[in-house]
Formats: sequence, structure tokens, C-alpha cells
Amino acid sequence: MEHPFDYAVESFDSTTIVRLGGEIDMAGHGRLLSSLNATSGTVILDMGDVTFLDSSGLSVLVKTHRRLAEHAGSMKIRNPSQVIRRMLEVTALDGWIEADSGAQ
Repeated sequence: MEHPFDYAVESFDSTTIVRLGGEIDMAGHGRLLSSLNATSGTVILDMGDVTFLDSSGLSVLVKTHRRLAEHAGSMKIRNPSQVIRRMLEVTALDGWIEADSGAQ
């Protein structure tokens, strides 16, 4: 069953929370990158409702992290599922996971 990509953005002072859901793959990565390119400061990606993440979605995360770091910003991942957490561990990107984000 297909789980279309969706997101919602909330901003609080210098922090932006992006709630992601569905499948982050080749079909949705362009929309996600465009949305994340409009962010600055501290960005928290709440991935609690993400059901799938492929290499194109992972690429968006890497590009966003680099861009924010170059402009004195930061990016953290909140609520990753076990599958997403494992993907981040295997690719050595698990340092982006918030310390208090328990595995789902």
C-alpha cells in the first residue's frame, strides 16, 4: 500500500519543526528539498510518521544538514522509527537523532 509523502511546517522564533509523514522517496524528495531550503536556524525533523526513506530522501537530509551548518544553523531528527534509525546508524548519520528520541 502506498503512503504518499506529506509534511507540515511550524516555526517558533529561531526553531522550525517539520513534521514528516509517509514515504520519502524519489517522488517526494523535490518537494521536501524545496521546503527545507526555506528554513534556517534550528530545524527539527519529526519523522514519527515516516514509513519509508530511500537514498534520495537521505540525500535531502544530508544537503539540508550541510546547508544549515554552513549558515550557523543545525538539524536534528526526532522520533525516527526503528527502520529509519537503523538507516541513519548504517550511514553514520545517527548523531543527528535527538538524545531524547526513543525508538518507535
